[in-house]
Amino acid sequence: MSQGIIERIFGLGTIKIFTNASSGGSSNRNHSAMINKNGVTVHCVTNVKEHYNVIKKIIDECIEE
Repeated sequence: MSQGIIERIFGLGTIKIFTNASSGGSSNRNHSAMINKNGVTVHCVTNVKEHYNVIKKIIDECIEE
């Protein structure tokens, strides 16, 4: 999760989810999500800390299983 100063002012942020996969990747600048070689970046997320914590909890639960 990251927030620049402008994002903080507007209550936004970016969430990056990295994987071990390397599938070549593609991006579409018309959408707020970009698929990278090794994961997904979602820009302009409102309540970014809340969403980050939910995603982190889900990932942590899957790792524990």
